Amino acid sequence: MKYPVMVLALGLSFASQSFAATVLHDEAIDGDLGDTYFTPTTDLGVLTAGPNSVFGQVRRGDYDDTFTFTIAEGYQLSSLTIADYFNTSAENYWSGFCISSAPYPGTCLEYINGSSGNIGLDLLQFDSAPGPQGPGDYFVGISWVSTGSDLDYVDYELQLEVAPVPLPAASWLFVTGLVGLFGMMRRRQTAC
Repeated sequence: MKYPVMVLALGLSFASQSFAATVLHDEAIDGDLGDTYFTPTTDLGVLTAGPNSVFGQVRRGDYDDTFTFTIAEGYQLSSLTIADYFNTSAENYWSGFCISSAPYPGTCLEYINGSSGNIGLDLLQFDSAPGPQGPGDYFVGISWVSTGSDLDYVDYELQLEVAPVPLPAASWLFVTGLVGLFGMMRRRQTAC
């Protein structure tokens, strides 16, 4: 009895740990993300499971930040969150976030106006079919959509959460049944 309790406690402690985000791209360190909306030049590759962050800045003169990424088979993009947003424009000019599947730029699955009030907002919840997005190639564009001073800019952080596709409930029920069946067979063998 002591060992199953220890195994359960150990498993719960690992499950409750939060993992630091993998920084996929930080414009302050890695250079500018692609600026051409219709032909993105920055490919972040295949995203790993867990939180993945992109830090960027758009200025009025730059107009866009764009990048592409891939979600592998057996995984899903479970959220795309505006983790941080800071706009220097006194006139509160806005930027927008677009995510679409390939081919690029495709139709936006969602387009959200950027504002500090949208920090924590999951862009995938506003899609016409909200929720996790399956494996495939994706495009993200961040636009400066206003006039204003060339000195104005928006700093942002996007967090892309990737998770394994969960097994259907029927699979867990099947495995539980098999474990019970093997347990009954073992009990019968020891009784004989």
